[in-house]
Amino acid sequence: MPSSPINMLARHFERLTPADPPVSPPTTDPPATSASPHRTSLTGLARLIGWTNIAAATDHYRSHPADGLQLLGFTT
Repeated sequence: MPSSPINMLARHFERLTPADPPVSPPTTDPPATSASPHRTSLTGLARLIGWTNIAAATDHYRSHPADGLQLLGFTT
């Protein structure tokens, strides 16, 4: 018994159409979070006034907030 034209056409498309590619997990790491603009600007300001060690500048102004206010033009 011959196949119907629709079945023959369906088999033809099955041979021509590639199967869906297998799903694989992503191979790259997600993008890293960038520093906030606030932190970036503070780092730039610390370098601008002469600090080369940003960690030391952070520790200094955390321990002596009046020095930071004085740099900004505020007196305590």
